[in-house]
Amino acid sequence: MGNADCPTSLMLLFLPDPFPLYLRLDAQGSGRDRAAPAPSVVLVVESTPQSQDSLTTLLREAQLTVHTLADASRLEATLLTLQPDLVVLAPDAASAAGWEALTTLRKLRAGSEVPVIVVGGEATDELRALAAGASDFVPRPVVNATFLLRVRNQIATQRMRRKLSLLADTDPLTGLANRRRFDDALQHELSRLRRSNAPLSLLMIDVDHFKAFNDTYGHLCGDQCLRHVGTVVAEILGRSPDVAARYGGEEFCGILPETDFHGALTVAERVRTQVAMLHINHAVSETARHVTVSIGLATVNCAEVESPFEVVRRADECLYEAKRAGRNCVMPQPVVLSRQPVAR
Repeated sequence: MGNADCPTSLMLLFLPDPFPLYLRLDAQGSGRDRAAPAPSVVLVVESTPQSQDSLTTLLREAQLTVHTLADASRLEATLLTLQPDLVVLAPDAASAAGWEALTTLRKLRAGSEVPVIVVGGEATDELRALAAGASDFVPRPVVNATFLLRVRNQIATQRMRRKLSLLADTDPLTGLANRRRFDDALQHELSRLRRSNAPLSLLMIDVDHFKAFNDTYGHLCGDQCLRHVGTVVAEILGRSPDVAARYGGEEFCGILPETDFHGALTVAERVRTQVAMLHINHAVSETARHVTVSIGLATVNCAEVESPFEVVRRADECLYEAKRAGRNCVMPQPVVLSRQPVAR
């Protein structure tokens, strides 16, 4: 707290609560039941109608959501849309197409970590499947109980893997993507959009005078403030493949792939406005009586950018100029000025 000589319990009596009632209720939980976990999704790739029907019926009777493909031509698009927990692949022994599907799946970004159970009938199929990257193998004729047990084991493993991956990529305070995830996503989007000569916009968002907020209200209130700002950023940058991230401290970032200058400026203004509309008291702010944010915006042509560092540098310069301009504003273009230290 701001006064080391005053006990926390007494300080709380004299410091104003910076949060409106609805924010305090939201932070404590509304008592609503949590949503039930979504049913597991299985994608069956099988060209033989009778076999496809048999596998699909068995999986659906086990209360699994099942989607089917007769061939692998739409495999990548289907993986991106469904994000299945498991792929069941039944390659045709008389054709190489099914085996090529397994190889293709393992090369796809969307399918590289999805478990695959191969259903095969030849004696050499198991070795071939495992060598090609399959997670498990089930021989024909399929024993229902054994098959379902293997399916559930693979799904459970995949769900746990995703949870661990989410923890590794998530900021624990705000629930947004963390710096590691931000760096990976920016690199990936620049590489992806470079081929199509498409634009990408980056927002750098900073909570104004946040050190003063912490010193006045304490770090617990500071954490709560960051959570609410993070929620605004996440809700406005909700379109896939946008990425909302906590960059560090009181700074947030928004990656807006395939978004031009005008579209990104609209998003940035919405973020700035919605944060102000939270009406979180900030009695010692030099900008306003409530919490505000400054935003730097950089829009680049991905084919003309050499590295993610260049995009971050441009957005950071814009953020600096937003602070120079008085804060609580969006600065979409860097202004060439001699740089002077700016207090947070």
